[in-house]
Amino acid sequence: MSLNARHATFCAVALLLGCGGGPETVAKQDDTGGEALEPRAPWVTINLPDGGAVVTENSSVTLTGTIADYDSDLATVMAVWTSATGAELCGGAAPGEDGSVACTFTVTRTDTPVVLTANDGEFETSASIDLLIRTDEPPAVRIESPEDGGYVNDGESVTFEAFVSDDNDSPNSLALTLSSNIDDVLFTGAADPTGELTVLLSDLSLGDHTLTLSATDRDGFEGSASILFEVNSKPGVAAVHIEPTNPGTNDDLVVVIDTDAPDEDGDSLNYRYTWYADDVLVAGEVDATLPAELTSRDQTWSVQVQATDGRSVGEPATASATINNTAPEVNEAILTPDPADITSDLVCAASTPTDADDDPVSLSYTWQVAGVVRAETSDTLPAGIAVVGNSVVCTIIPDDGIDVGTAVRSNTVVIGNALPTQPEISIDPNISDPGSSDLFCQIDQPSSDADGTSVAYSFAWEADGLIYPDDYSSATGPTSSSQTNDTVPAADTALAEEWTCTVTPNDGTDDGPSASAMAAAATLMTVGDGETASGATATQAAATIYAQAVTVTGDLTVTGFGIHISALASSGTDVTMGLYDDASGAPGSLLVETDQETLSTGSNTLDSTTWVDVAAGDYWIVVNYDASDDTTVVSDATNTVEADTEADGGAATLPASWTGTGATTEALNAWWLLGY
Repeated sequence: MSLNARHATFCAVALLLGCGGGPETVAKQDDTGGEALEPRAPWVTINLPDGGAVVTENSSVTLTGTIADYDSDLATVMAVWTSATGAELCGGAAPGEDGSVACTFTVTRTDTPVVLTANDGEFETSASIDLLIRTDEPPAVRIESPEDGGYVNDGESVTFEAFVSDDNDSPNSLALTLSSNIDDVLFTGAADPTGELTVLLSDLSLGDHTLTLSATDRDGFEGSASILFEVNSKPGVAAVHIEPTNPGTNDDLVVVIDTDAPDEDGDSLNYRYTWYADDVLVAGEVDATLPAELTSRDQTWSVQVQATDGRSVGEPATASATINNTAPEVNEAILTPDPADITSDLVCAASTPTDADDDPVSLSYTWQVAGVVRAETSDTLPAGIAVVGNSVVCTIIPDDGIDVGTAVRSNTVVIGNALPTQPEISIDPNISDPGSSDLFCQIDQPSSDADGTSVAYSFAWEADGLIYPDDYSSATGPTSSSQTNDTVPAADTALAEEWTCTVTPNDGTDDGPSASAMAAAATLMTVGDGETASGATATQAAATIYAQAVTVTGDLTVTGFGIHISALASSGTDVTMGLYDDASGAPGSLLVETDQETLSTGSNTLDSTTWVDVAAGDYWIVVNYDASDDTTVVSDATNTVEADTEADGGAATLPASWTGTGATTEALNAWWLLGY
């Protein structure tokens, strides 16, 4: 900024230092021809103040002057001091006897030039003086860079920039000093003519500096400005490593700071992480932990760790790790069945093996029976190797061809007692007239016991759903024929119609599954006209299922079927017979059937697999032959009946629901129902 300077103008009259004014002297001749003087205005002179024309604003200044008047008494002359604005500074006083006048006032910027006016009542004369008025303000100082609270890192330079100005002096005349509370004086000199100052600061000491720039003008007024500025210590290098030290593909990589980076000024530090896979930067991974899913076997991962105090970043510390093969895993080994007995093949099943490197996994097996390692290496221990009371454990070991995984031990299975098998039994006779025959419950096929223990049997009877003999007070039995309680005396058979014998095997430790057989103390009868059919035959194919309508006139317990064969197939004929309900004039759903049995020529009776109660109504007898070619059945051409067929599809069984071709009227076949 240019100095705003005001310069005084001075005028000198004779030897006086000052500015003055007065009239010219005019010579005239009087009546006598002599020279006479015309009246003249006062003469005014202003003297320089003490110290010269340079004064300080708002200071007290005394100006003096001299008034001369050659034709008037000075006591009649009035002297007035006024400022440039016309304001009266001093006035209304006559000069002293010697013509001197004075005025003391507090000077302001608007006062100059100051005017002294003398008036003798006839004439008026003025003189003025210009004062150089300097302000009492110090120079202005503004620091532009660095910003207050800024910083620079150790070893870096900083450019200091400021602007100075002064109301009195030019900017480049101001004496400037830049100092630090730590490093003392950093610079002395001057700004450029525009007031700009630029100083490059280097090698500042570490710490929090107060930088102060002061400017002093010629009057000794001093202005200054200060900022806080830090020279920051750059963090050092930390000591780091990666865990785990031998990672696999299932392991996260974690950077561990062994020793924090040093920092001379004790700042709180954070760390920046930069990860590289085989020396290639992995963008976006900036944490101390690298997720396992990013890694793969044989990769080398490295990390650069840099400490930062928020102002600077230190040099990097490095660590690296190579990803090793990850052994395969099996989470669980399950040994079944449990419970098991000597008849059980024990199977060791693994949960689905996993391999983080997607390698194929093979499994090996070891077996321990009663604490002894067996030679078997498959997933199955055959039945019979472990006996009752042995504990069995299997162990599964996964292998990916590089590493063997952790062995997994199964649950322990203790070989228990083998239950005796279910016997096959029957009641002889299965139907008899009430009170006519003993009912003998016989074992047709004894139970077997895999443990080789002997089997005993218990017999229990029901009669019409009640417990025999407990629920029948007049009962005389049961009696024993071959086994305890295996026989119902003939007299007792008149107590009930339906009899059930249940035989339970026991090996001395456990019961095996029970078997039941039924008998009826009732008169067996045939139902259906087919039992009397004769006089004709019908050829029936093995690939067809045949159905014939039958009417039941009253409630019936179906116990079996009858069929009259004229000729068997060339290799013999097996048959399955069944009873279906009626569904709108066609067979509906299967109610009961026989086992597949071998036929002979002539009349055949077949027991049903179970007995079934049916109400009066329309039903269908269905026959499926299992033979190499056709079978010939006896029929009655004079007696017709509704019939239906469907293909058997090569099966020797009966369908649960009928899907025949549609009912037609045919000759009556020699088929009938048995029951009571």
